[in-house]
Parts: sequence; structure tokens; C-alpha cells
Amino acid sequence: MTKIIKKLLIRYYYVTTIRKQYALSLFTNVSHYLTVVKEWISACLNKICNLRFKKIIHFT
Repeated sequence: MTKIIKKLLIRYYYVTTIRKQYALSLFTNVSHYLTVVKEWISACLNKICNLRFKKIIHFT
């Protein structure tokens, strides 16, 4: 009986630690992806704004 309980506790411990590590890695990956997306969006907006600004200057 105690062996079964020990095995279950060890299994539970391993599963929870693996899940925590997975959650942390997932969180870091998502935050990195979000920063990349933010940089990409800001770069695209800068390009669009620069193009429009150049066109406005060109027309005046």
C-alpha cells in the first residue's frame, strides 16, 4: 500500500514539475512572439506612415 502511494506521489510530482516547466517555456515563447509581432507591426506602420508622408510632400 505504501509503495503504491509513493509511486503515485512521485508520478504526481514529476507531472506537476514538467507542467510547470512547460507552462514557463510556453509563457516565454508567447511573450517573445508578442514582442516580435509588436516590432513587426510598428515597422510596418512606420513604413506606411513614411510612404504617405512622402506622397503628401511630393504632391505639395
